[in-house]
Amino acid sequence: MEGTADEANIAPGRDFELLQWASPGLVLNSNNSDGSPGPNTSPATKLDFDKAKTDTSAPSDGSKHFLELSHHAEISIDAISECIDVFRRQYLPQLPIFHESSIKQNELPIEIQCSMAALGALHVDKYKSCANQLHERSKRAQDSSGEAKRALQNQVLMIQFAIWSRDARNRRWAIVEQQKAIILGRVETSWGNETASEAPLLHVENYVDRSSTLLAFYAVSTVASSLLSIQSPICSRDIDINLPCEESLWNAQSEHDWRLRIEELSSSSTRNVSFHAAMRALVTRAPTAVWRFEDAPSFSQYIILCSILEIITLAQKSEASCSSMDDWKNRKMDGFNLRNDLVAALERCKGFWLEDPHCIWQTPPRAHSSTEAVLLLQYMLVMLTDFGHTPPSIYHDQWLIGVEAAAELFCNFSKVGFRKNWGTTISRAGRQCAVACAQRLRHWAKMRKSAALDGDMNPRESQILVQVCHAIKRGAKEGLISFGSWTPRHLRHLDTAVTDIWCVILGSHDW
Repeated sequence: MEGTADEANIAPGRDFELLQWASPGLVLNSNNSDGSPGPNTSPATKLDFDKAKTDTSAPSDGSKHFLELSHHAEISIDAISECIDVFRRQYLPQLPIFHESSIKQNELPIEIQCSMAALGALHVDKYKSCANQLHERSKRAQDSSGEAKRALQNQVLMIQFAIWSRDARNRRWAIVEQQKAIILGRVETSWGNETASEAPLLHVENYVDRSSTLLAFYAVSTVASSLLSIQSPICSRDIDINLPCEESLWNAQSEHDWRLRIEELSSSSTRNVSFHAAMRALVTRAPTAVWRFEDAPSFSQYIILCSILEIITLAQKSEASCSSMDDWKNRKMDGFNLRNDLVAALERCKGFWLEDPHCIWQTPPRAHSSTEAVLLLQYMLVMLTDFGHTPPSIYHDQWLIGVEAAAELFCNFSKVGFRKNWGTTISRAGRQCAVACAQRLRHWAKMRKSAALDGDMNPRESQILVQVCHAIKRGAKEGLISFGSWTPRHLRHLDTAVTDIWCVILGSHDW
C-alpha cells in the first residue's frame, strides 16, 4: 500500500512534528514510584476535549464527559450513550481491554469514550454519519493522555476503527499509529511471571488490562496484516506474557467472589499458561494436558488463532516455505510446505468446540468473541486450501476441506435464520472472513451443479450437498431465493441459490 503517513497529522518533511509526538514530554509512565500521578498526568475526568490540556476545574462527575462530547461532536447525550452501549455489547467481548464496570461508571478518559462511541456508531444506522466525527475527536484528544496503558487502549480502538475504514486517508493514519505505539514504548511485551490470581481483586483490573490490551493490539495488527496486506509492527515472538485469566475471574464482583472462583479454577490447565507455550502446544500437536484449547477463554482462543494466521502470513513471504520459486511468486498453496501441518492444527481447533458452532450466533453479546474465532478459523481453512480456480485433481480432497468450512458457516446461518441481522454482531474483519467462505462455496456450487444433477459425487461431496440443500430450503421459506421454492429439479440453479442467500447474509451483492 502506498503512503504510510496521514497528511493531516504528519506531513512529509516535517521532522519536528515527529519529534513532537515522540518526545519525552509525552509521559509514558504516568505514576511516580509512590503511586501518585506523574507531573504531566491528569485524571481521566479532567481532560478538556477542546483545548487538549488539563482542566483542573472540571468536575469528577462522569456525566461531564457526555455533556462535553455531545457539545463538540454535535450528537445528543442519549445518542452517545446508545453508541457506547452498542460498543459494550458488540466490541468489548471481542476486545476485552478494560472491565465492563469502567464503562458503566464512566471512569474512562474522554478520548476512549469517543473511540467507543465511534465504533458503536458503525452498527447503528442513524448514527453512522457521526462515526468519523467521533473518531476525529478522539484523535485530537489522544496526545493529551498521560497514562501509557490508557493511551494504548485508545490506540487499539482507534486503529480498529481506522484500519477497516473505507477511507484510504484513515487507513494510512492507522498504519502510522501502529508504528507510533511501538516507538512511544506503550507496547510493553513482557513483565515478570506475575499472574492475576496471585494478587487481590484490586490488582486484577490492572493485570488483565495490560495483558489483554497488548494481545488485542497484536490481534488487530495481525489480522490487518493478513487481510489487508499491511505490515504488522509486532509479532508473537516478542510477546512474553501469560494468556489473560479466565473470564469468570475477570467478571468477579467482590473479593469473596474472586477467591471462590480462584479455588474453583485451581485445577484448570489453562491457568498461568504463557502465550508461547499455548501457541506451541497447538501448532506442534503436543499433548492436550499442556494446554486445553477448549477450556481457554474465547479471547485466548482468538489470540492463538491469530498466531496461526501470523505463521501463515510470514511463511508466505519466505521463498524457503515453498517448494518452488513459481509457487512462492504466485502464492500457490499447493507448494506451501507448512500447509498440511497448519490445516491439521486448525482442524484440531475445530474439533475442540464441543457445542454445535451455530449455537454461538444465538447468544448475543458474550458469544461474539467466539463468533470471531469461528470466522477466522474457517477463513484460514479456506485460504490454506486455495489451489486456484480449477484445483488439480490430486488436491481435490484438500480443497474440499475449505468447501466444508464454508458450508458449515452457510448452514449455521440458516439454523438461526438468514434474516437475523447478524452483520451487527461481527467486526469488519469477520465479514471479510465470511466473504472468503462465500466465494469458496459459490465456486464449488458452480463447478459441481452438473455432477449434483447427474448424481456423480463422492460420499464426501454428497454430504456437503445435502447440508447446503437443507440450508437453501430454509432460505426459500424465508423468501430469499429468486425462484421461490427449492426442489431437486432446481439443482441446476445451485450456484444461483447459494449466491442469493450469501448476498442476504453479507448485506450486499458486492463480494
